[in-house]
Amino acid sequence: MKNHKSILFFILRLVIALGILYYLAQYSENVFKNFLEINIYYLLTSVLLYGITLITTSYRWMLLLKTQDINLSFFDSFSLTMQGYFFSLVIPGGSIGGDIVRTTFLIKKIPSDKKVQGISSILIDRIVGMIALFSLSIISIILSLSLILNSTKNIKILVCFIAIISLIGLICGLSAFFIDYFRKINFINYIILKLTKKEDSFISKILDSVNIYKNNFKSIIFTIILSFIFCHLNTGLILYLLTQGVGLNISFPQALLAIIMGNIIALIPITPTGIGTRDWTITAILAIGLSLKAVTIIPMIFTAIMLAFFLSGSIFFLTQKTNKF
Repeated sequence: MKNHKSILFFILRLVIALGILYYLAQYSENVFKNFLEINIYYLLTSVLLYGITLITTSYRWMLLLKTQDINLSFFDSFSLTMQGYFFSLVIPGGSIGGDIVRTTFLIKKIPSDKKVQGISSILIDRIVGMIALFSLSIISIILSLSLILNSTKNIKILVCFIAIISLIGLICGLSAFFIDYFRKINFINYIILKLTKKEDSFISKILDSVNIYKNNFKSIIFTIILSFIFCHLNTGLILYLLTQGVGLNISFPQALLAIIMGNIIALIPITPTGIGTRDWTITAILAIGLSLKAVTIIPMIFTAIMLAFFLSGSIFFLTQKTNKF
């Protein structure tokens, strides 16, 4: 019964995603024609840069695994990352489902006594990525403040909502590395003691594993900077190039604001991996000072590039027998 509910929920989310994309497509006279008219050099550069984003994500995770003395090759790290992205599209659970699959495959590749450390590496990988994303979100809002102030009331509300999420997310992400300070608060310490009553409990092992990262702060700072530049800032450059490729006069700060806002909205599990909700948010931000008709093709091209890479993760799954269930 529970599985049926998960499948139905996934189908509902997929329908919402397709509905949003269809709605946006109505503002474009001919989506296919507009796609063909984009400057091929800008498009190919965008595809290359998105590949660099995925390579950086895989490299970041490999470094975090090494901090736990787990030596996974870059190829295996990239393969498992791509498979995680693929399954986040095709199974209920979205990104969480993708991480569960990635965890399952990772456990098969590492020593049995390193399972907890492997799980914690995926958790920290997510936290590092979120810290970089939320930090850049706040910066992009500051850089585009004049643009936001001249926008509609709905856009201002959206930006305020995302700014609040970014601040809360940044605080929560950083707090993971300062858990000892929070333990000074009696209520929090009481909860932790209850969860770690047994020294060999899973929660105890996870906290011990996270402490390893806390004691290797330089590696955490490095991976955050890596994510900031080559993952999130890079996607801003991708969106900017796509706008230039279709001849739109949009500044880099506006393109950066659009993609960062879109990626944060995509974290809300309304649609699979944020397809549709991300597109709607990007369109809304890019349309400041322009018509919807002029900008709707941009998020669709971005989504097409993203989907092409995510679906290619199936190749890694199908060609590696050791990774199959």
